[in-house]
Amino acid sequence: MSFNITRNATKHKKLVIGTSTTVPADGDLLVDGTVTAAALDGTLGATTPATVAATTVSASGNMLISTASSPKLDVTSTGATVTNTVQADDGSGYLGTATNHPLSLRTNSVPRLTISSAGVLTVPGNVAFVSGSGSGTTQGRVQIGSTTASDNNSLVFNRGAAPTIDASHAAIFCENGGGDAGESLTLMGDAIKFANEGGTATARITSTGGIYEVGGVLKENLLTNSGFDVWSNSTLVEATSGAAPVQTGADAALTAGGSLVVNGGFDSATTGWVDAFNASLANVTPSPVQTGNCLQLTRGGGSYQTARASADIATVVGKLYQLSVWVMTGTSGDETFNAGYYDGSSDVTLITGTSSGSWVQYTAVFEATITATKPVLKKMTATAGTMLFDTVTLNEVVPGCTAATSELGPDGWAKTGDAQLTRMHSDGATEAVTKLGSFYATKIVSAGSAHYELKGLQYAEPWHLSKFRGRTITLGCWVKTDAASQVKLNIFDGDNRFSALNTGTGWEWLEVTRTVTSGTGVRTVGVWVTDTKTAYVSQPMLVFGSAIGSGNYSRPSGEIVWFENRVPSNALNATGFSDVAFTTLNTEADSDGAIPKGAAALFMLGEANDSVSSGSDTWMRLQGNSDMDRLFYASCAGLDNGKIARNNSWQPCDSNGDFQYQLEASGSGTLDVYLNYTGVQLR
Repeated sequence: MSFNITRNATKHKKLVIGTSTTVPADGDLLVDGTVTAAALDGTLGATTPATVAATTVSASGNMLISTASSPKLDVTSTGATVTNTVQADDGSGYLGTATNHPLSLRTNSVPRLTISSAGVLTVPGNVAFVSGSGSGTTQGRVQIGSTTASDNNSLVFNRGAAPTIDASHAAIFCENGGGDAGESLTLMGDAIKFANEGGTATARITSTGGIYEVGGVLKENLLTNSGFDVWSNSTLVEATSGAAPVQTGADAALTAGGSLVVNGGFDSATTGWVDAFNASLANVTPSPVQTGNCLQLTRGGGSYQTARASADIATVVGKLYQLSVWVMTGTSGDETFNAGYYDGSSDVTLITGTSSGSWVQYTAVFEATITATKPVLKKMTATAGTMLFDTVTLNEVVPGCTAATSELGPDGWAKTGDAQLTRMHSDGATEAVTKLGSFYATKIVSAGSAHYELKGLQYAEPWHLSKFRGRTITLGCWVKTDAASQVKLNIFDGDNRFSALNTGTGWEWLEVTRTVTSGTGVRTVGVWVTDTKTAYVSQPMLVFGSAIGSGNYSRPSGEIVWFENRVPSNALNATGFSDVAFTTLNTEADSDGAIPKGAAALFMLGEANDSVSSGSDTWMRLQGNSDMDRLFYASCAGLDNGKIARNNSWQPCDSNGDFQYQLEASGSGTLDVYLNYTGVQLR
C-alpha cells in the first residue's frame, strides 16, 4: 500500500495512522495511538513494529513517532542486515546500530566520525570544541589537528582564569602571564607525569617545581669523588670479607682468610707444587719456623731453580691481587730470589730480594691480565744448596676503610667508626655489586648503629654553609641490600630529613629533598643502613633543586680529587736503583688501589739523588707513553753528590691511567728515588 497526498488551494496534506485524535501539523505524518492492523508495503500489527519497504522514503515536513514505551525507528539494509536505530526513553535519547556494525556520521556524504562496533572512535579530520563568542575556531577552542599547514596536529586552548581543583583532579588551561611572558599553557596537579607505554614515569614535574627525568638532562653534582674512585685513606683488604688478608698461619687459616693457593702453608707435604725447572722440592721443619713446615727448594743445576703451583688459580681480568711469600736462607747462604706468577707462557716477576737468616715477608700487588695463574718461586743463583719458602698466599684485594677506630672513608667521604667501607670493582652487566653507569661502587658492612654509615659534604664553615641557606637541595643515589626497609638517605640541616626506605633487594634509586633553613646550614648528607646489613651504594648525587631522577647521575668532567693522605709508590720508593729503561707502571696496583683505573693525570711529588751526581747525568723522568710529553722530571745531574733533586707536577697518563718511568744512575745501585701521589684528575 502506498499513499500520495497532494495539496490544492483549499486542502492541507496530512496523514494520521492509528487511533490518535491528535491533528498533525500541515505536511506531517503522525503514527500514534493503537494500530490494530494495516499494510504499508509490509505488515503492521499490534505486536510487530511497522516495516516500510521502499526505495525512497521522503517527507518535506516533520515526522513524529511517539509512545510511552521507548519508541524507536529502525532502518535496516536487508543485504548485510545492518540495522540503524533512533530511539528514546524517559531518560535518554539513542542513536546507533542495533547490529554488530560501526556507526558513521557524515556531512556532504563524507564520513566525519566513525565509532567501531568495539567502541573505538575515529576522527579522520579536525576536531574543534568551540565556546564563547566570535567566529568559528578563532574563539574559545580546544582543537586537535589544524586546517592550516603551519599549525598541523596542534592542541589549542582558550585563555581563562585558573580553575579550582582538589587533590583528585588535574587541569590544563591557558593564561596570560603578562608582560614578556605572554600567553602560557598551565598544567595543574600534584605532579605532572610523562610515562611510557608501560606506564613507567619517564619524566615528572613535582609540585615544588623539581624536574625528574629518566635519562634526561644532567644537573651539576655537588659531591666530590661521587664515583668512589679515589681511596687515599684506605688499606688493602680481602675483597669478600673486608678484613686484612690472612698471610700467616696454617693452611686452614689461610684458606679461610681468602687465599686462593692450595697448600700455601705446606702442611700437606709438597701437594699442589711441582719442580718447574732444575729443582727438587721437599717439605721440612725449619729452625726457626715461620708457621710449621715449609718448602725447601734444592738446586738441581742451572743458573736458577723454580717451584710452581701445579693447578691454575682463577683470576678476573682487571681486578687486583696480592701475592705474599715468606723467605729465609737455606744451606747455600744469603742469595737472590724471585717470586711472581706464571701467565701461561712465561714467568712474570713481581718480587726480587735477597734471603737472610730469618723469615722475611715480601708482598706485591698486581692487576690480573689473564683468567688463570700459578704462583712461582725461584732461587736465582747457581750455588748448590737450598732456599726456604713458606706461607704463600694469593688474595683478591680491594681498597677499604675498615678500622673501627677511624671515620676515614673514600676521599671526600667519611663513615661511622664501626662501619666497614670497601670499593667494589665493576662486575659488568650482572650488577651484583656495582650499578651500570659507574665502574665502582661502595660496599657498606653496617654495625647497625643509628647513624651514617657513609657521609659526605661535612662542612661547618660559614662561607660554605651560605651557599645552601634558603635553597632547595636533593640527594639521590642507587642502593642495594638483601632485604627491604634497610637503607635510607638523609640530609641533615639541624635535624634529620630521611628518604623512604628501600623496598626490595635489587638496585633502587632513593631520593630526598629539603629546603635549607637552619642557621647551621647543611652539615652532612649521606646513607644510613638501619640494621647489621651489607649494602651497596652507587652514583650518589647532590643537586640544587627538588628532583634528580634515576639515570641522571653525572660527575664533573675532568674532576680533580686531591688526596687526603699522601700515597707512596710501591715501585719507586727505595734506595739503590740502577738504570731502568722506560717501563710502564700500573698506577692502580702501585698505589694499592688508591688510584682508580683510567685516571687522566696524576699530581706527584718526586725526589732523586745519586751518590756521584756531580759529574753524571742522573735523573728520574716520567711519560704517559712514548707519544706523550714528559712533564715530570727530577734531575740531580750536576748537583753535589747525594744532593736531592725534587719535582712536583702533573703527569698525564695513558688511556689505562698508567705512565712510564725511566731512571738514569751514575753506576750500579747509586740512585735513590721516592715518588708520592697527591692528587688525581679523573676522566
